Amino acid sequence: MGGSPRLPALALCFLSFLFHCSDDRSPIGASCSSGNQCASGLCLEGTAGTLCVSRCSNDEQCDTAQVCGRFDFRGRDDGGVPSGKESDVVRVCRPALQARCESTCGAAGVCFGEADRVCVPRCRDGVDCGGRECVTDGCGPSRCVPACDSLRDCPGFFVCDTAFLGADGHGRCLPIATGDDAGADAGLDAVCADGT
Repeated sequence: MGGSPRLPALALCFLSFLFHCSDDRSPIGASCSSGNQCASGLCLEGTAGTLCVSRCSNDEQCDTAQVCGRFDFRGRDDGGVPSGKESDVVRVCRPALQARCESTCGAAGVCFGEADRVCVPRCRDGVDCGGRECVTDGCGPSRCVPACDSLRDCPGFFVCDTAFLGADGHGRCLPIATGDDAGADAGLDAVCADGT
């Protein structure tokens, strides 16, 4: 019985050690250069810099300006293709893959879609699009089919097809099928009115 007071003391020391470690790590949204700096263990590079992010399983767990998207821990082979187990891919709250736009996106992009439009890169071929299609409708420059992990990545009236993954590990936005217009090029002429 004389040894029992040591157990609570050891437990208290262990808990204070754990709390001390977690206090030193950065919260969600803080700048980071590696995952071990973040309380979540996840450091994501994005357009706003490299930030600590949190895990998620659906968009509702993220802010409305974010999506629950893929975070890929897998290595890449000499050709740049991801190699490794699919279990090395987790989902995190992150900004959408494409910025929203009203009419223009600058020299490198095209404002695409009929509603909730997104900026997509101009392209010469699928290599410029991370393996997704490079399409044209005859009224403007060729542009990439938008990348997605979530419906929030896509313009209005599109769905996110994650059965297909490009070389960058993201799916593609496809127009909602209406009648016999179900291909990746369906609805592309909707962007011709703005002259892009």
